[in-house]
Amino acid sequence: MVVRTVPGPRVEAFGTGFFYEKDGIPFFVTAKHVLDDMITSNQRGQRTILVTRGRKEFIDILKYEFFAQPELDIAVAPLLSESFSTYSHVEFWTANEIGSPLDLGLFAFTGFPASRNKTYTTQELKPYQRVITFDRTLVDSGIDSCFLEFPINSRELHSSALISMNLDFPEGISGMSGGPVFAVGGTIDQPLLSVCGMGVAWSNRCTLKILRFDVVDVWLSQYKIW
Repeated sequence: MVVRTVPGPRVEAFGTGFFYEKDGIPFFVTAKHVLDDMITSNQRGQRTILVTRGRKEFIDILKYEFFAQPELDIAVAPLLSESFSTYSHVEFWTANEIGSPLDLGLFAFTGFPASRNKTYTTQELKPYQRVITFDRTLVDSGIDSCFLEFPINSRELHSSALISMNLDFPEGISGMSGGPVFAVGGTIDQPLLSVCGMGVAWSNRCTLKILRFDVVDVWLSQYKIW
């Protein structure tokens, strides 16, 4: 969860991100507009930090250099200045865990909905991570597009504890930009997850827009930004 300080002993969440390892290089991945919000907040004197795994494990994420592609709404920060032990409390997804969003029929979109404009005290953070499942029905997107859109069924929303829940659209989805989208395989008892995208936008048509993660992986390979 990406947060910024606000007056008093509080922080305010406004975005999501995740960790990815490629060719032995660790990255933090988020949406470009989340990075823009980080920079703006920092310029206003609001310290911006990353809170990991719902605990007070703070990372000063803006101390790293970001590389961005505005057209794809992607921003990544190579974490080369720190050893992997610095991030031993987080899980890195790897290149062999990337899946195609066109091959499977069940997906999970994870992040922190309803987090924008919600403040937290100095007590342990409870991020209310959500999992949204939906089928592979595409909306106004061709198979060659870098972006895909999916309709979201409000009756198929679950908390991270897999408990059914409801969110008001579209406000309830704010704060989830930069979160990973997983293709789900396997069985209910032993699900197999692969990273297939990153959430970038929510439309008034109740559709979720994602950036295909295979596109991100190719972008990282092509430009060798590290």
